[in-house]
Amino acid sequence: MVFISAAGKVLMCTRPLWSCSLDTAFEWLVDKRVESDQFYETLEWINIASSDPSTPVDEEDLVMPLYPLGASYFPTNSTHILNNVEPRNVQMALDLMEADDKRFCVALRATDTGRVAKIGTIMEIEEADVQLQDEAVRRVVVTCRPVGVAEIVSVLNPSADSPESRIRRSDEYLTGAVRLRKPSNTEVKANTEAVDGIVADYNSIRSIFSSKIGDSMFPVQMLEALETALPEWSTENFSTPSEFWNSMETWQILCNTVREWRRASLSADLDRFMVVAASQKGGILNLPVHPEDLNPEERRRVSEMELQAHDEFLLLGMDPVLDCQVLLSIDNFSDHISFFANLLNRVRGRLSVLKTNEHFQ
Repeated sequence: MVFISAAGKVLMCTRPLWSCSLDTAFEWLVDKRVESDQFYETLEWINIASSDPSTPVDEEDLVMPLYPLGASYFPTNSTHILNNVEPRNVQMALDLMEADDKRFCVALRATDTGRVAKIGTIMEIEEADVQLQDEAVRRVVVTCRPVGVAEIVSVLNPSADSPESRIRRSDEYLTGAVRLRKPSNTEVKANTEAVDGIVADYNSIRSIFSSKIGDSMFPVQMLEALETALPEWSTENFSTPSEFWNSMETWQILCNTVREWRRASLSADLDRFMVVAASQKGGILNLPVHPEDLNPEERRRVSEMELQAHDEFLLLGMDPVLDCQVLLSIDNFSDHISFFANLLNRVRGRLSVLKTNEHFQ
């Protein structure tokens, strides 16, 4: 449960429950990581409910739709597919298809507080597939490409994000004033020692995942899938901001892949537990089994399994969301390198410990 003051300050946040998601987009997790990594202090959040819609828009700012999501996107040349089914997102896509300016701002939304990150990624729609049902638009699948990073200066229609608006499934989408961030200064050279450390740590991690020696945390099938997905890195991968972001996208894909495998493993474990628990009651077994079909002790065990899986995933340090949002929030190339060097060194150390202990045996 979360309590937020009128000024947008989080007063209390207890750890939430989740269902097999291994979500990491939590402000409580940011607060915890600040203690060991000062770069997490660069994360700032906007409380949409307390935004002032009368805030004047500066001449240098752009007005465009805001698209809160539970993910962060890097400013690379890759394309991304967004599947829009909510009325507000469908309407936004339809409006942008008709507009000359097809840009919108994707911003990370914290799962526990509902606030959005102040730094977002500007996307531009390249293609759209409008899908009809009974002559009504039910889905719009858009292909979009990142074209920049921006600071959200203000939200112009905060009521579009209100609980009432969501309950009514309103088609009004958020709009805001954003300020484009200038590209990183390429004249600021990255710390050579830090870059060398990144390459060495990454190749060690790559070697661990290429070992094909699996266990319950890292199934052999996952390791085999990762082997072909992990390119080798050299110092050239960090010679320019553009090369850096491409490398960060590779790292994010690796983190997402690990999370999906862990999520699938957790889901299978929960299914097995709940089927066995339901079978012991006797009578007809109705599938699928849901947590509400279990007794309080069994539901408590399901929660414990979820919490344990989440803790194990966090222990790896391979977060595809918050770490990536920190990188977006940092505004200079040198600090990008410093943050990622420290992050990768921690991950390499944790994986090495797991490899020599109970895992990878």
